[in-house]
Amino acid sequence: MAPGGGSIHTRGGRRAIDRISRGFAGWVSGSSDVNGRVFASTGSDRPRESGEAIGLARLGRWSLLLATLIGCSEPNAYQPPPPPTVSVALPVRATVVDYLEEVGTTEAVERAEIRARVRGVLVEQLFEPGKEVTAGSPLFRIERAEYEAARDAARSAVDGAEANRAAAVASIAVADAGLQEVAAAVEQTEAEFARQERLLAERSTSPSERDRAKAARDSALAQRQSFEARRRAAEADQLKAEAAMSQAAAELQRAELDLTYTEVTATIGGKITVSDIKLGNLVEPGDRLATIVRPTPIWTRFRVDERTVLALEAMRRRNGEQRDLRDIPVGLQRAGDREFPIAGHLDYVDQEGIDRSTGTLEVRALFPNEEGLLMPGLFVRLRVPIGRFENALLVPATAVGRDPIGTYLLVAIDGKVQRRSVETGPKVGPLIVIRSGVEANDQVIVDGLQRARPGAEVTTELKTLPAPQGDESTDVEANGSPGASDSVAPPAGASAPVSSANESNA
Repeated sequence: MAPGGGSIHTRGGRRAIDRISRGFAGWVSGSSDVNGRVFASTGSDRPRESGEAIGLARLGRWSLLLATLIGCSEPNAYQPPPPPTVSVALPVRATVVDYLEEVGTTEAVERAEIRARVRGVLVEQLFEPGKEVTAGSPLFRIERAEYEAARDAARSAVDGAEANRAAAVASIAVADAGLQEVAAAVEQTEAEFARQERLLAERSTSPSERDRAKAARDSALAQRQSFEARRRAAEADQLKAEAAMSQAAAELQRAELDLTYTEVTATIGGKITVSDIKLGNLVEPGDRLATIVRPTPIWTRFRVDERTVLALEAMRRRNGEQRDLRDIPVGLQRAGDREFPIAGHLDYVDQEGIDRSTGTLEVRALFPNEEGLLMPGLFVRLRVPIGRFENALLVPATAVGRDPIGTYLLVAIDGKVQRRSVETGPKVGPLIVIRSGVEANDQVIVDGLQRARPGAEVTTELKTLPAPQGDESTDVEANGSPGASDSVAPPAGASAPVSSANESNA
């Protein structure tokens, strides 16, 4: 056999075959060598037996050599290996909702610390710790005797001020009456004095008559001044009494208010804690006695990065509409929960904007908590929808490759491998959303990627991908035409059934 698998067709090769054939024929009739020369037997039995044994051995060897040379004389053309076999699959189609998951803390919407407002000894507790209390219900009593005495004293001061004011008002009335009486006398005496002055000038009266008229006038004027002074004094007394009455009334109001503060009441409704101060102890204004927490509804605060802020804003402005923040649902998961069984909604975004020191924004969610499953201070996981992919195409995440050029998939077209640059979205279990780069009828290579090279021929085996199922970070909805549904997927962890693209293309 020639090197490279060719056939032996040389003249020397044919002569060698001919010599071997003659030698083989000589072995049948007698002895010969490899050149065809035959040797006669010696007539001795033992040499003949030895020659026959040798001949048989040589017969086997030369038969093998002859068969090898004859086989090498046949043509042996090169056969290339068959193309490698790879598994391909059509992308599945589903509507996928992408979620953000963050850790937050729960906080009561209403929380009130019950504090003492007056000084005194705590003498009575009127509630059972841990139970519900209603707004306005009595909780504690502080010793009242001191404040009752202060109230009575203030009330007496008010009564005294009112009496003084009444006396001042009476004095003003007396002064007014005197002024009315003296006013006529002043008028009469002034007229008489003026007449006497005129008569004296005409020498019709004596100076003594004029002096008597003057004295009468001056006396009337003096009386009027006296009543006026008395009235001014009475008015001053009235003002003073009114001021004292106002002060006494304020002190009475304060005393009555302090007296009401000896009974400490609930400022809000909710569950109350144990008392912070035991009965019989002296409390000061501002001392905390207990705390009331209203567990329904309940807030949860968490922080998101700038990219998530933009995604949330895009969710609010879907299809050109400005949606209320409360339209974005939030799912909550406690320690030990499966999925996100507690539903709520976004409630508030920090209006001061992103904290530049952390690059995050504080967001608040509200949960009705009607069943009382949450309490303040819990660390919880929250799930918020931040993206929606209508009728998205999904392929196995293991089929996606990455190189310095970018992210890609390998597809089989007419038995040849082709590289497709793609843009990926969120993962959905073992699948991943392909946002661009492939079509629904493309045969994506999902197995045997190490045997597939762009431009190489392959043999394909079609596989059927399973229908995508949602997980904690994504949710899957039933198929529909693009844009058919504009609602945001609920935060519950269960996934809706989907129909795969493979089935629709079968």
